Amino acid sequence: MVPITDNTVVVDFEAYLTAPLILSEIGCVRIQNGEIVAKVHGFFQLSQEQIQQMKGTNQIGIAKVEKLTRIPVPWKPSYDNVKPLITDLQQFIQTFKVFTSGSSTEIRALNSEFVEILQDFEAQQCTIAAKGCQMEQQVMKTWGLDSEVFEVIDVFFQQNKQEMEFENIHGERQFDYCNYHTLKVQQVKESQMKQMSKLSEVDRKKQEQKMQNAEAAHCALDDVMYLAKKFAK
Repeated sequence: MVPITDNTVVVDFEAYLTAPLILSEIGCVRIQNGEIVAKVHGFFQLSQEQIQQMKGTNQIGIAKVEKLTRIPVPWKPSYDNVKPLITDLQQFIQTFKVFTSGSSTEIRALNSEFVEILQDFEAQQCTIAAKGCQMEQQVMKTWGLDSEVFEVIDVFFQQNKQEMEFENIHGERQFDYCNYHTLKVQQVKESQMKQMSKLSEVDRKKQEQKMQNAEAAHCALDDVMYLAKKFAK
């Protein structure tokens, strides 16, 4: 049963693989009393064991995921641009725990590069929500946390007594990319525009249709911001 509260943390993970689960990115937003008050974002540094697991997996599947998330695999030179990088997982888990219940003062005291506080707020236990929450619940268990993750549409309905609309979730909308994805998407767009400049007018129009939202990326921070804005009053 979804707890009765107006305090919510929306979380989203991106992953290189789901079996075994190898995470690449986390985005997290805290909503308190109808306002977005803080954000968490970072990319996960992989262990050598995880890297070897990925190298031993079907690379076609990994390439498809990379195309969606724009997050390169760790053995590519371009991975050096993936920041901020979570290098101490246990320390980050502690940051996540405080983020979901602590005050802005307590969170600020962590001095974490992965946290952005937008306004001051009091300590409150928050309901953790995710869209399709199975992966997020699995991560909580792996991290040794007893936090339950609820389906975001159920949390929204409990708070607002109406259905959550997902119009244009992957269409034309305002994107809230992290710094890495903002730069990456811009680079992809510039590359596509350069290629188009060499085409005839007819071919250019055809390519423009194919390019619609083709430069978009699955960014964990963007995904949670999209959902969090629906909670904001």
